[in-house]
Amino acid sequence: MELRSVIKSFTRKLGKVLDGLRSQIVSAGSKFITGALTANVKNGELGYDLLIDTSAMFFTPARVTYDRAVGPGIPLAGHRVKIVNFSYVMDVGTAAADKVRIYEWDPVLFTETQIFSAASIDSTSTVTTHDFSAAPITAKEGNDLIVVITDAASIADASTNYLQVVYVRE
Repeated sequence: MELRSVIKSFTRKLGKVLDGLRSQIVSAGSKFITGALTANVKNGELGYDLLIDTSAMFFTPARVTYDRAVGPGIPLAGHRVKIVNFSYVMDVGTAAADKVRIYEWDPVLFTETQIFSAASIDSTSTVTTHDFSAAPITAKEGNDLIVVITDAASIADASTNYLQVVYVRE
């Protein structure tokens, strides 16, 4: 079975791709460090590690979720997450508009909807922060948020690159 088909089937059943966008993972032309899924068991749950080559896919994501576990027994409703702020240092090829994004993931409809965008900042040492503490970005009940720093041409493999998201689970 083709890797794309395995991922699509897996996310349809469990509905969660941690630290990634489902639409990018299953799209044609995706680049991975390895061309295969690596199965693992953590806390009794079967999962798959699929390492993204950010130098080929040009995005760095972080998922804001109530529970990072997957599988049966995980509540899909009755909770919300709120982004208070996020900070990053990213050596992108070209700083540009709409390259810092927040998506809302709906596990019922299997949709990712962009709800925020900002221009990216190219830096190897200056921290860029988006602060929402006065009015946190809040997902609808049962949904997750995904913060993505992306670029059209490249993200350098710099040891200073990072993305940190501070959020509240309720």
